[in-house]
Amino acid sequence: MHPPAATAWRRNVTRKPTLKTIAEISGLAVATVSRALNDAPDIRADTKVLVRRIAAEVGYVPNRAGVRLRTGRTNVISLVMSTEHSMMNHTAQLIWSVAEELRHTPYHLIISHTEEAAHLWRAKKFSWSSADWELVSDQYIIGKHYEYDDGVKVDGTYYLYEEGIVYTFSGPLEEASGKWKAAGTFPFKQCDDIGIYYEDGVFHMFGEHGDFPHGPDGTSLAHFSSTTGLGDWKLVNAKAVDPNPDGGH
Repeated sequence: MHPPAATAWRRNVTRKPTLKTIAEISGLAVATVSRALNDAPDIRADTKVLVRRIAAEVGYVPNRAGVRLRTGRTNVISLVMSTEHSMMNHTAQLIWSVAEELRHTPYHLIISHTEEAAHLWRAKKFSWSSADWELVSDQYIIGKHYEYDDGVKVDGTYYLYEEGIVYTFSGPLEEASGKWKAAGTFPFKQCDDIGIYYEDGVFHMFGEHGDFPHGPDGTSLAHFSSTTGLGDWKLVNAKAVDPNPDGGH
């Protein structure tokens, strides 16, 4: 029998196809079907082609648990990566490329990401020298990020800004790991990689603004302000700092 019979089988039967299904359609023994699918060298090439065509037609998928028990291999490739930044869509391109390479193989792709921890450093006074700084923790948890744009301390409360989220904590920083609260938001798509300061009851934020044609950076620095630092941000000037006053990039 040949693949049209497989089409008829799939149209009339709802159960999950197995090796026995392929064997019944092809007229081959179950053991021969299994060896053909596993590219055994003693199986003829035309038999392998026939078995694979029928398998594709009926939608046969190997039982992963059975494969693992039989071979001791999982046939699973795990792509572990940070999802915090996807420069120029490289993350999506990488995933697509790997998946495309595995499309006609027995391997399965699992995508997972790491929740990065930040580093907390301290110094008795500000210094440009790394020798003056002491590492408090290399597993300091604030949010699901390993770096943060900027922060400021106002009336005993710390404010940290990253990817549109404002994190706050009141108390000693050394005791704050895992205790930060996502308390507000900011317009990071209009004001990214920010710097922030507080003056006369107002939070001022400066960050990249606009659409840079060759990457994620903005064409100018925008100025936003807020009385709470947690929301209600108002655009003061989209081009507070404009390196391209003539419109160039």
